[in-house]
Amino acid sequence: MKKGGLWVVLMVIAGVGFLIWHRPWTTPSEVTRPLRMAVDPWPGSAHVFLAEKKGFFKKNGVSVQLHMEKGPADSLVSYKNGGLDGVLDAVYPDVITLRALGYPIKIVYVNDFSQDGDVIIGRPELATLANLKGRRVSFETINSFSHIFVISALEKYGLDEWAVKFERVKAPDVLKALEEGRIDAGHTWQPTSSQALAKGYTILARARDVPGIIIDLAFVDAKVVANRPMEIQGLIQSLVEARQYMLDHKEEALTLMANAVGMSVKEMSDGLDEVQLATREDNRTALTRSESPISLFQSGENIIKFLIKRGGLRAIPNLDDLIDARFIQGIEAPPRGKGPG
Repeated sequence: MKKGGLWVVLMVIAGVGFLIWHRPWTTPSEVTRPLRMAVDPWPGSAHVFLAEKKGFFKKNGVSVQLHMEKGPADSLVSYKNGGLDGVLDAVYPDVITLRALGYPIKIVYVNDFSQDGDVIIGRPELATLANLKGRRVSFETINSFSHIFVISALEKYGLDEWAVKFERVKAPDVLKALEEGRIDAGHTWQPTSSQALAKGYTILARARDVPGIIIDLAFVDAKVVANRPMEIQGLIQSLVEARQYMLDHKEEALTLMANAVGMSVKEMSDGLDEVQLATREDNRTALTRSESPISLFQSGENIIKFLIKRGGLRAIPNLDDLIDARFIQGIEAPPRGKGPG
């Protein structure tokens, strides 16, 4: 080979190497394996199981492997430990904290806005949160959405965080903690809330009392978003269509979703009645910067201020970088009637 020809070959090889080095590093297995997404037993996001069982994922060209967790805190732990591409039902304050810790994630979809789904259950003689002064109140983990919800609810009733004694109790264990006398009130949700009410305990506060905190949403690792955008589009299209299927085939959907998460049909139905399910239009508003009360930019700034005041953030996350509206903007109107097959 002539010297000039050899030089051209070397330059081509170097150029290919440069391109490979500068592209996001993706192995073949990363683009062929299913998207690995965490989910937990929350009625507001249970339509994800319809997307799986009724074939919406397959129809929209995406393979999804669901990893069932006990609750939102467990889902975040699993994501941080590696092996997951995202979480399908995280809660907004927890996602903000996760991003502030340096995890590169993108919010791509909103499931619901909790209204009566998240509650503080207490002993019947207490009647109101104002009577909790000096009492033991539980939340899930420090600086979590559960912590913020409980403190915000207390403040609305004139109690600061020093007026009560806090305990950390997982939401499914609140009824047991009440019965054992370890707490006087605690934050929980379905099915524990219905079980507690059936045993005579009472609701002292609801998520609707302090709006903008408990927003259930889906996030995906930013690297996965960059490397597999068509599959993320298919994922969200499937969730939108599954939500419509749930509305059009309520009886069948309730049974499938309840069985998937280990609830009774009544518990699932009650849980859905306690949340405001986010429509396609709600999603477009929530993921866009505006003055709308459901905009994640509005509520996000309030959550950040709350966490900064209590030293709960190491850094201030950029909401424009965290919230990604590209995919929901490209979603087609969900078809009514029959599913994909």
